[in-house]
Amino acid sequence: MNFGVIQYAVSLAGLLAIGMQPLGQHVIARYVGMGRDKPEELQKTLSNIWFMLIVVFCVSIFLGVPILLVTGKFNSGILVIFFGTSIYYAYWGLARGYLASSRLVIVDVGNNLIQVLLIIWLIGILGMKSTLLAMFIQGLSCFVPLIFLQSFWPLPIIFRRELISKAITKNIFKFSMPVWLSHASYMLYTNVAILFLEHYMGNTTVGIFSLAGTLSILFSFFPTGLSTYLMPKIAGASGLRHRELLVNALGMAMLINISLLVVYFFTAPWLVEKLFGLEYLAVPGLFILMAIVMTMNGTYGIITSVFVGSGRAHEETKSRLMIVLVTVIGCWLLIPKYGILGAAWAMLIGIVSGFGVYGLIYLWDYFHRTRH
Repeated sequence: MNFGVIQYAVSLAGLLAIGMQPLGQHVIARYVGMGRDKPEELQKTLSNIWFMLIVVFCVSIFLGVPILLVTGKFNSGILVIFFGTSIYYAYWGLARGYLASSRLVIVDVGNNLIQVLLIIWLIGILGMKSTLLAMFIQGLSCFVPLIFLQSFWPLPIIFRRELISKAITKNIFKFSMPVWLSHASYMLYTNVAILFLEHYMGNTTVGIFSLAGTLSILFSFFPTGLSTYLMPKIAGASGLRHRELLVNALGMAMLINISLLVVYFFTAPWLVEKLFGLEYLAVPGLFILMAIVMTMNGTYGIITSVFVGSGRAHEETKSRLMIVLVTVIGCWLLIPKYGILGAAWAMLIGIVSGFGVYGLIYLWDYFHRTRH
């Protein structure tokens, strides 16, 4: 199944971008959020972050391409998706830091709209049924809204070579290490099920599972928007406001997602049958289970934004490591026996274990405060 082949390539590109994405999405956002009112300090910080991005990009290519070649998984589409992902999240982090949510909406909507239009035109109407073409569309479509925004409504991309400093780079690197570990864990969590399914079940099963995951992204839109706003907001707020911001965000996210889940429960099977065919409904309950997984992930992301924004990225790393460990074990034990449903249950059990770690951290902090 071609959809499974494409999604498998997207997963490999995501793993290749393990170093790039967190630097853009989280590190840039935090430092811009902290320094957007201090122009001179921000110039130094951003110059050093861009330098780090260039280095990490080159290292990712140098290490990743030989591994893909040796394992027989290499194709140029993976590199194109990796390149697009790297640029996309660098801009994403910059816009997050400046609290420019309208730009994020334009990039996100524009990227997805262009993908859909190109797929309909090139693959649907012209009949160019190529998985490599689909990968190129996936990787390059984000450049259209990015070029448009930077031409007519630019954000400052500050890079001055003379401001590159070993001391500043070292401090950013020190902060980034737990973020990198956390993101690597996140990428393994989101992709390990696909890797196991491809190994045990083949690309057809990967396609069905990926479609369920793609549709369930609906449940990440609102929580992702809240966490995108919340993390730089937390970075610039006093510690006393952190709990208030978190409770308000969680309340809004859960109210909206529970309402969406009720509607999705009744409409998802009909929608999948009409748009994709009955073969995608071969596993009853998969689409609802994946929607629950994504709802839990969205909630987890909101809590995570508080830890990262308050400078406690190492706490998120502990939680992420637990998630990936539990998910890998779950996939190993459940997929050979239960197939695609085993993959979904492994992801659900994994994210629940992450909440458990956050709960233990909260209890530890509470008892530590009460004792002192």
